[in-house]
Amino acid sequence: MILFNVITTITTILLSVVAIGIAIYSSRKTSQEATRQIKEMKNLTQQTIENTAKEVESIKELAKLQIEAMLTEMDMEMAQYNIQAKRSSEERDEMDIINRTTQSIFRESAFKDFEAKRPQRDVQYTLEYLRELKRIKNRLEQIKSKMN
Repeated sequence: MILFNVITTITTILLSVVAIGIAIYSSRKTSQEATRQIKEMKNLTQQTIENTAKEVESIKELAKLQIEAMLTEMDMEMAQYNIQAKRSSEERDEMDIINRTTQSIFRESAFKDFEAKRPQRDVQYTLEYLRELKRIKNRLEQIKSKMN
């Protein structure tokens, strides 16, 4: 009976030691797995932050390009209206000079000259507008090159 009690006690102690060993091994493996998962999450978070920063920069660049394109479009419209305003002002000034002429013969002659020069003025204003469009075209090409 004593032998049985000794064997039981030794077995109980051995089982306790084995259980403690298994617990330590299991705890260590769980800790290593948790550490690995934390590192993976940290790397994933870092990649996400980097990707988000790149996307924000891309969005900023796109916004800048859109603003430049809108400004160029506005420049084009402003150039057109400036040339039209210049033309209207010059024609009004010339008509004022013609209307100030008191003699009807001179007035008729000046008006005919004014009307005869209209195609030449049309060409002049068209060429001026084309120069503005070429300037704007160059600006658009710069924007396009920035996009590539």
